[in-house]
Amino acid sequence: MFSNARGLLSVDSLVNQPDRDRKGSADEGAVSLNTRNLLCLRALLNLGIALGPTLDTAWVIILGTLQEADLVLFSSTKSTRMPVPIQKAESQGTSDSSLLVNFGTEVKAVETAASRLLESTIDFPNAAFIEVVAALCKLFNNDRSSGTEVSVPSSPTISVRRPSFQSHRRITSMNTAPATQNQEDLFALAKLGDISSINMDRFMTYGPEESGWTIISSELIESSCSPSTATSVRLRAAETLVRLVLESATVSLSLADELRGMVQLRLLDTLSQALKPLQSDDRQTSVSIHSADIDVHKIILEGLKSMLEQCGETFVSGWDIAFSIIGSVFVESLPQGESLKETKSKTSTKSARLIRSSFVSASLPIPQMLYHFLCR
Repeated sequence: MFSNARGLLSVDSLVNQPDRDRKGSADEGAVSLNTRNLLCLRALLNLGIALGPTLDTAWVIILGTLQEADLVLFSSTKSTRMPVPIQKAESQGTSDSSLLVNFGTEVKAVETAASRLLESTIDFPNAAFIEVVAALCKLFNNDRSSGTEVSVPSSPTISVRRPSFQSHRRITSMNTAPATQNQEDLFALAKLGDISSINMDRFMTYGPEESGWTIISSELIESSCSPSTATSVRLRAAETLVRLVLESATVSLSLADELRGMVQLRLLDTLSQALKPLQSDDRQTSVSIHSADIDVHKIILEGLKSMLEQCGETFVSGWDIAFSIIGSVFVESLPQGESLKETKSKTSTKSARLIRSSFVSASLPIPQMLYHFLCR
C-alpha cells in the first residue's frame, strides 16, 4: 500500500488490497513508510483541513489512513530503529536512501497536520462534528459496532450512520498480532480523547445528544466493559472516559448554578452507566476478564473521588448517583433456595482492591455530602 506516493491516496489500495497483501505480507517482510509516503499523507490531512465540514462520511478514509500510517510506524519501530522501505516498483528509479531523506522532519510535519486537523473541528457545526466522531468510533477493531447507527433524537436534522466498511473497510495487510490490533484501538482512543478535549465547550453549550457527548461516552463505556476487548484497550478507554468527565467537571465550574447542575448530573450518570455492564448478573467472566473488570471499576471510583475533590462543594444535584457509585463495591447475596422475605441478604465486597477508593470518597469532608447522606 505504501510502496509509492499514488498508492497512499488511492481508494483502491484501501479496498482491493487486503486479501492479496495479507497473503504476501509474510514473504515481503516488514512494511514501513518513506518520506514520499509521508508527504502524501500530509497532503491528505491538509485536504481534510480545507474541506472540513463537507467531508461527511469520507472522514473514515482520512482518519483510517492516518491510523494505518501510525500502525506502520509502530510496527517498524518494533522491528528496527530506522524505517526500511518495501520493495520498489520496477519503474521507480529513486534509491532507497533518497526515500528516507528528512524522514524524521516529515514525521513531525504529519503530526502537526494531524493536530491541526483535530483542532479545526472546534468550528464545525454539530452535525459535521458528529460525523468525525462516528468515523473515529468506527476505527475500533471490534465487530460490535459494525452496522450500528448513531442518531440524535433531540435534533431531527442531525442523523448520522456510522460509515460502513463495505466500501472502505479496515486495511488488513499489516501483521494482525495482538499488539498490532491493540495499537489500532489505542490510536482511535487517543484521537477520540483529543477531539473531545478540544470540543469541551461544545459539550457545555449543547445537550448530550446534539453535541456528541452521548456517542463518545457510550463508545468509551462499551469499549471499557467489553469482555472481548484487550485489557490494555479497556483500561485506556476507562481512563479516557474519566479524564473527559474530570475536564468537563472543571469547565462546568464557571457556569450558572442551574446549567452546572445539569452538567454535573450528566457526568455522574456517565460514571454510573460505566459500571452497569460490570454489575450485570448474566455477565460471563473468566479470571482474566474479572481482573480487568475490577481494574475498570477502580478507575471509575478513582474518577469519582477526583471529581468530588475538585468540585464536590459546588454540586447542585446528583448526590444519590454519587452514593450509588460509592456503594457499588458491595454486593448482596441470598443463601441458595431462600427469598428476601425469609432471610436477610449477606453483604460482601467485590474486591479488596476497591474498598480504599470507595472509602476515601465517602470520607471526604464535604458538608453537602454529609447532609445528603444523613437525609437518605
